[in-house]
Amino acid sequence: MTFSAKLQVTDRPFLCGRYEEYVDQHYKEYLKDQGKVDSLVGVDVMAALDMYVEREQWEKCLETAAKQNYKVLHKYVALYATHLIQEGSWDKAVALYVQHGTPANSQNFNIYKRLFVEMVNVAGMNNAEAYSSWADLRDLLFNLVSAARAWQPPDSCQFWCCAARGVSAEQSLGEGLL
Repeated sequence: MTFSAKLQVTDRPFLCGRYEEYVDQHYKEYLKDQGKVDSLVGVDVMAALDMYVEREQWEKCLETAAKQNYKVLHKYVALYATHLIQEGSWDKAVALYVQHGTPANSQNFNIYKRLFVEMVNVAGMNNAEAYSSWADLRDLLFNLVSAARAWQPPDSCQFWCCAARGVSAEQSLGEGLL
């Protein structure tokens, strides 16, 4: 590129911004099409995490999400837990929440409730070999209660009633449940 060509591009900064956006978008699409997820992480982390999910590369997804922030991590923990429950691996989902923490998000209450129900209803859990599974469930519930207490909603009775139903306080008020 000659100096005059460089001068023409920089003389029009409004075009440079549009080209930059265009190039970025096409570069992301190229990385997605080529399956270069590790390179995509440096450009668009959320798109890379979604690709890990599509490919069921859950460990890599959670490892990358953990480097972002707590909210991003728990979005993908919830997705993975839902996937595990659908596969019938509720015990792995419980262990996942024990490992990564149990946030008191109302969006997750149905997951927690399902994990509890699955474990209580499974046959063969009334023996010494099942102790570690019961301990994991106990830890999950303890972490949930601890997180909820730290949050301290304005009306904790309302919070726990909603948590038991698996709905948010806003939903319950709107539906006349409280």
